[in-house]
Amino acid sequence: MKKLNAGKFDTRIRIEKLTEPVVIVAGEPVPTWEEVYTTWAMRSSLTEKDKEDVEAMQRVSSDYTEFTIRYPLPQLMPSTEMKVFEVVSGYKYDIENIRIEGRNQYLILVCKQRQQL
Repeated sequence: MKKLNAGKFDTRIRIEKLTEPVVIVAGEPVPTWEEVYTTWAMRSSLTEKDKEDVEAMQRVSSDYTEFTIRYPLPQLMPSTEMKVFEVVSGYKYDIENIRIEGRNQYLILVCKQRQQL
């Protein structure tokens, strides 16, 4: 992989992990997310936003996006159980796959955004 231009890392993202459900709404625990770290990323869209799927008898729109980030410290390594939050736009993504590029230079987070229709 060739060296990436630092100017392409123009999207601010926050990696979040699930914590114990501490908020109770109508008697049900609600999952809460906490920040692991915030970094700059290069964003690339993989699919058309208009593609629709059916999940659990509901129509949902799926948007696959790749976020390329610099390789983090080992204790900050993202996993598929975490989420990506785009700081400026407010979009949340599930991390579906993680690829290492170069010699531990970059991580590519393949993410799926879900929106109920």
